[in-house]
Amino acid sequence: MHNAGMCKDINPKKVVTNYKYSPKPKPPTVYKFYIKPAGNFEIKAKKKEINEKFEEIRKLLKRD
Repeated sequence: MHNAGMCKDINPKKVVTNYKYSPKPKPPTVYKFYIKPAGNFEIKAKKKEINEKFEEIRKLLKRD
């Protein structure tokens, strides 16, 4: 308000508010991640055709 030219004769010593300040958390310095092998997954399909397609996908993933 002082910059806007308002209330120049008021000089508060402190400001009291009900807002609880909490600083922002610092970002982690070390990023942890885990890599699962792509070809290791369980096939739960009940139909034979779908099961065969998943098997083909599994074989393609294990090749890389």
